[in-house]
Amino acid sequence: MRSGRARRWTHVVFLPVLLAMPVALAGCAIQADSSPRDITDADQVAFGADPATGGAAEGSSLIFLVAPHEPGQPALLRSVMRDVDPDLTPVLRALFDGPNTSESSGDLTSAIPTALDLNEEARQTGRTWIVDVNDGLDQLDAVDLRTALAQIVTTATAIDDVDEVQIRVNGEERQWPRGDGALTDRPLTPYDFPGVVESTQPPYPSLSSATR
Repeated sequence: MRSGRARRWTHVVFLPVLLAMPVALAGCAIQADSSPRDITDADQVAFGADPATGGAAEGSSLIFLVAPHEPGQPALLRSVMRDVDPDLTPVLRALFDGPNTSESSGDLTSAIPTALDLNEEARQTGRTWIVDVNDGLDQLDAVDLRTALAQIVTTATAIDDVDEVQIRVNGEERQWPRGDGALTDRPLTPYDFPGVVESTQPPYPSLSSATR
């Protein structure tokens, strides 16, 4: 009789504890939102990607980022706006900052490494501008280097008084690859990277669509 009462008493003692456990677990669970909500741009960070640091897509100055493209296909550049002074130094710094969060969400990227920076203000010699940077470009492979150079040259020469750009590394003149891979030691122009800017021409309609 004594052992039977002990077993029943054990059940009485532990039953409230077991009943309390779901309540405690529910209190620790992540609560769902009561209604759907938009995810803000600040929360939309691609997994494994560097945080987007570019400025807002507004203003009248242009920089050129890498448009979405299939792996193995040539990279094309797409212009976006930045609200900076239309001078070479602030425009290049905006370019080096890369895409903003919204542009990154739209798969716009940049071949320019985050470590790249200007050593000094860009200097003008006639319509040729000298751009002295650190050694950030040295970390790029041949394909990304050509793309990064195309971004710099295309962005720079979109400014009215810039026709060509001489890029130096820590004050040293270098030979740079053009779009076809050939090396040159003269200042770079957009003609060294033909066809690299994405066309704004809409695709032609198919013959069946045009004849309807």
